[in-house]
Amino acid sequence: KSSWGLLTAYFKKFKSLFLTGLVYSLAMWIDKIVYWFIQGSPAPGTLLPVYEAYDFIVYLANLIIIPGLVFFIIVAETNFYIHLKRFLLLLNTGRYSQISRSKYKLYKKTNRDLLSLSLFQGLICLGLILAVPEINRLIFQNFLKETSLQMYLGWVFFHILLITLLNFLFYTERFRRALITSWIFLGVNLIISLLTALEIFPLPAGTGYLLATLAAAVTGFFQYTYSMKRLERFIYL
Repeated sequence: KSSWGLLTAYFKKFKSLFLTGLVYSLAMWIDKIVYWFIQGSPAPGTLLPVYEAYDFIVYLANLIIIPGLVFFIIVAETNFYIHLKRFLLLLNTGRYSQISRSKYKLYKKTNRDLLSLSLFQGLICLGLILAVPEINRLIFQNFLKETSLQMYLGWVFFHILLITLLNFLFYTERFRRALITSWIFLGVNLIISLLTALEIFPLPAGTGYLLATLAAAVTGFFQYTYSMKRLERFIYL
């Protein structure tokens, strides 16, 4: 096959995976875009709109997700790979009782890592949320919109869970379920951000992102749970 033919074949086979990446990326930016064009103003010397107060808060909050990502890569992802590999090997050589025990061990260990990740990132976010007024006063001379920053720190907590759950769905090839989760992320963020930016709902910037990551993380957890409990069925089919 030609390079174009191979690309087309891969796209057809993994269309849901491609669309998940596209929708997820758009969901991450849609609230910023909404605020840029509704409440923003052009950056000096350009026609590109920015919403400086909100953009700066987003930048700061994004830094706080790094500890959770490190935990995911070093602990959760590594453990998931090890136990998933053992489970897949047993599918070809093991008895059904062995396969069931291995699947249960994978599910139990993954849930434990999810809980550990939640506690680790949750304590970091909670501590910073409580410290926002002092940080704003001492470092930023009350420049920051404290409520928006606290909203975004809440987003950091739910977003790291969403990233983790999406990756678990990718590893088990539940691409359509990951796509559904990403659509929830995009839809909720777009709708709530429009309503708040247009001041139909008098809520602070960041509300849309917070509610979107919460809704998507809950959806992703149910998708992950359903998939893990029926993992061998999906693989055999």
